[in-house]
Amino acid sequence: MSKRKRDYHKNNLRDRYNITPEDYENMAFDQDYKCAICNEPPANTERRLAVDHCHDTGHVRGLLCLTCNSGIGKLNDDPELVLAAYNYLIKHKAIQQHKENE
Repeated sequence: MSKRKRDYHKNNLRDRYNITPEDYENMAFDQDYKCAICNEPPANTERRLAVDHCHDTGHVRGLLCLTCNSGIGKLNDDPELVLAAYNYLIKHKAIQQHKENE
């Protein structure tokens, strides 16, 4: 990684999330360098895990892949919406399985 990219990453972590590169590295290590939701490494090895945080408080929750971070963001970081989406998918999976077994 170039010095410019390292400096940008360091400043971004500090300015946006109030964490150091060492904090980021410790979180990544604790998560085995995988997304805290899907447990997969980033799809593109050049791309880092995103810092997931509460938009109201700024509290850092963990590191997520782009897909999971975007997914919960599109659901407004609302656990009730995430649960509703989960229930919706489970319901339709059960319906599909029932149709396949007929």
